[in-house]
Amino acid sequence: MRDPLILPLILTGWRHSIHTAIVRLTLAEKGVAARFVEVDPFRAPDAAGLSPFGMVPVLRQGEFTLYETGAICRWIDEGFEGPALQPGDPKARARMVQAIAIMDAHGFRPMLRDHYGAGVFALAEGEPPDPARVSVGLRAAMSVLAALDGIAAEGLVLSGPLTLADLHLAAMFAGFTRSPDGAAAVAAFPALHNWWQRQVKRPHVATCLGPLPDH
Repeated sequence: MRDPLILPLILTGWRHSIHTAIVRLTLAEKGVAARFVEVDPFRAPDAAGLSPFGMVPVLRQGEFTLYETGAICRWIDEGFEGPALQPGDPKARARMVQAIAIMDAHGFRPMLRDHYGAGVFALAEGEPPDPARVSVGLRAAMSVLAALDGIAAEGLVLSGPLTLADLHLAAMFAGFTRSPDGAAAVAAFPALHNWWQRQVKRPHVATCLGPLPDH
């Protein structure tokens, strides 16, 4: 039985954090309201409300504090009313978990920290880009995109009802495709490209990441 939503939810995060964006997308699609408290973990690593590791996002309700994006999103889905975001079919649920794991283990560093972070985001922050990291990240991203394209083509997830995998990947692709080369790379994989074109039409995807700094 689900506990009634009595105490307000408080989400501590950073507007440019991909993982904060994942949680914000999940809250929005689930229809769950939360107060957003912004903390830049790189400039205020000891700020109250962060995890023991100085990272965001952190979601709190009363005395209950939860960190780690996967745990937060599963709690949002299972602990609150709204559309289910995890498949009932065991194979589809396994594919959902696999797609998220692929993105976290193999996609986040090359696609976001290297290609996007050392290129588009660095420029927006007024820092010199690192063309070598940008290029290496793009090359490494191709095997990740190929794996996700196969999952999308299979049809168990990334092709039908919205799941946590869609939301997890959408926030990351929202950053990666801010680079023209990143967008072109996604377009080279038909099933994945079709998936992404559906996601960008979702009203919350366009705003899940904060606008880039304008210097």
